[in-house]
Amino acid sequence: MRALTLPIMKYSERVLSRVHRSAVKTLSLLMWALAQVQEPNLSAWARRLWLYQVEPNGTKRSYSFRYKKFRIWRFLTRSVFEAEELWEAQTHHLLDPRDAPEQKGPILVTLDWTKLGKGFWGLVIALPYHGRALPLAVQVVAEGYLQNMMTDLEIELVERFLGWLSPELRHRIVILADRGFAKTELFEAIEKAEASYVIRLHRDAFVRIAGQWVELQNLPIGPGESRSYSNVAYTQEHQKNLHVAIRRLPALEANDPSDDTWYLATNRAELSEAADWYAKRFKEEELFKDLKSMLDLAAHQLKNEEGLKRLVAVVGLYYVFVVLEGQVQTTAERLRQVTQDRNGGPELGIFRQALAVLLLWSQEVESPPLDLLMPAWVQVHR
Repeated sequence: MRALTLPIMKYSERVLSRVHRSAVKTLSLLMWALAQVQEPNLSAWARRLWLYQVEPNGTKRSYSFRYKKFRIWRFLTRSVFEAEELWEAQTHHLLDPRDAPEQKGPILVTLDWTKLGKGFWGLVIALPYHGRALPLAVQVVAEGYLQNMMTDLEIELVERFLGWLSPELRHRIVILADRGFAKTELFEAIEKAEASYVIRLHRDAFVRIAGQWVELQNLPIGPGESRSYSNVAYTQEHQKNLHVAIRRLPALEANDPSDDTWYLATNRAELSEAADWYAKRFKEEELFKDLKSMLDLAAHQLKNEEGLKRLVAVVGLYYVFVVLEGQVQTTAERLRQVTQDRNGGPELGIFRQALAVLLLWSQEVESPPLDLLMPAWVQVHR
């Protein structure tokens, strides 16, 4: 999709306006390469990029494949550009428009871990959006560090993310997470930042209600029912004060009938809405499916944690670009062409639909010269 040159450049310059310009141009270049091959393969990127050096006599000499791949690798593994700069910029781009006096409602974001190929995991904060989720921040961690540092890493990323936001936005953030995040330390870190959470608890956790300690799974509740308890103490060890909202799924709706009840910890007053909010957590799992099945993220070949951080940032920037730009270019006719051959199949996800629309759009418009994407690279002769 060569026609994406200008849209990618404009999007990168708009979103990454605070990032050093040379890094923005290289990021645009890598996004463009990713758009051509739809996978994080540095060799494939290098083969598709048309980059050259201008000789003193004005002739253009193409860079070698080996040199292009080396420069891509060096940017990802040794650049002074930090992935956190991109994530902060993307967070501002997606959330700052919601920082308006007339917008008062909660802003739901999800928090979860996902495997990133052999030897690495990613901790992801994302914004639920049209049946999927848009990545706002990702922390890449080598697998060996997880055993003793998982909680610290979770708190670190949450605090960093919330620190990017204005006080007004922070107050509206509600972090949604599964049982693996049911930790008093994380609850307190979120509260200290003046944000909120809805996090699922283990069913065998103890809470104190009306002066009595009781296991959550022993609280009576029928299929399809919801209940809530305010100001309970969570765990006999910590006795953390919080609210608990409970929802048992209707009969036959749960994948596992023995695990059909959500026990949700929250510091929000809207207990009746907590379960509906928590249901949006599953949108992040759809994001992970897109990144791994459509962009083949887990098949990367990087063995360097810093390099993978920047690669994931490039993929995350591209993912959001495709979703937003695809919506801009969606017309009734293009949507008809994209969906006409579904034959009653499942509805297209927002990323897949946007990507298909952009492919149609790129076939209708003239492709600009690739010189626009040329970074300020200088050939080193040895």
